[in-house]
Amino acid sequence: MICHGISLLFCLHVGTVASTAFAAVSSRLRGRRLPCVHRRAKPASLVEEAQQPVVKTRNFRPLKDKYGEKANIPRKPREHANPLAALHLSPIDLPEDWVSQVFANASQPVILDVGCAFGGWALQMAQKEPGVNFLGIELRGPPVEKALDRKDASGLTNLAYLKVNTLVDFDSILRDLSSDGCGVTYVTVQFPDPHFKKSHKKRRVVNRSFVGSCAVHLKEGAHVFLQSDILEVAEDMREHFRSAGPLFRDSRASVEDWMEGEANPFGVPTERERGRIENEEPIYRCVFERTSEPFRETWTEEEEDVMEFRLKRLKAKRETKGGEKAAARKEDNKWQTKQERTTESDLGNL
Repeated sequence: MICHGISLLFCLHVGTVASTAFAAVSSRLRGRRLPCVHRRAKPASLVEEAQQPVVKTRNFRPLKDKYGEKANIPRKPREHANPLAALHLSPIDLPEDWVSQVFANASQPVILDVGCAFGGWALQMAQKEPGVNFLGIELRGPPVEKALDRKDASGLTNLAYLKVNTLVDFDSILRDLSSDGCGVTYVTVQFPDPHFKKSHKKRRVVNRSFVGSCAVHLKEGAHVFLQSDILEVAEDMREHFRSAGPLFRDSRASVEDWMEGEANPFGVPTERERGRIENEEPIYRCVFERTSEPFRETWTEEEEDVMEFRLKRLKAKRETKGGEKAAARKEDNKWQTKQERTTESDLGNL
């Protein structure tokens, strides 16, 4: 009798488990997934939980890429953009009197911020210096739109932003600002896109054309302020201006000497600069002043050789540093492999 009762209980247990497993498998085959319920749960709770809708998560990235704004999904602006892409190579179309349209008093001196991103630095500077006009130029559209919204909310009349490809329109922008009587007193390039790859170096903002435009349109006494948290990028920008010979004067005599102090000369940090200061990371800054030397479109062969030599020397210096780092990594890998082999041999001898 006892054996009969035990066998009956065992059959009931097996039947309950089998029915639960069958229900789960059948629901999976029908595309539904029932919650895992304990076998002793009441029938009412079983029905209640089974009738609850199945919540599915979905990745909207394909819809966002396909439909864009039609999908009504906010897209985060890209941190970097390719200035040599076809959609960015069309020159900007501005009216002849655009300077007087964007500034209430176009006769005030101008500070041009190249690569202004969301325009926070220019906004704070415009509030701090009402007697100076500030123009921020940026390649990406969404940051410029947000910067314009912030400018409209502030009500500032000495602040403007433009969506500009510096590699295409920098010379014309600087020419219009200089010929309109106001004059550019400062050009700032703060934390530009590094473009680390060798094939991407041509995308960098500061090149020989950039330096040439500054030499042509900046008046004597105007300044160019450069800063970056990447030493290789800061050295590259600095060497381009130093290679211009007598046209620009570096505030530091030595190439290895950078501006000291946590704050930049303006006393207003950018968003990225503020983060680097909080993390106690180095920032490399330098200032160049436009001299009275007139710009010449043609250079002697000796001067061309000097500029080419300086750029080649900087390139060789960077490659040497890269080679030293690669050799150090190679030695570290050798040492690590040797340690692993020693550990394996020690374990094998146990």
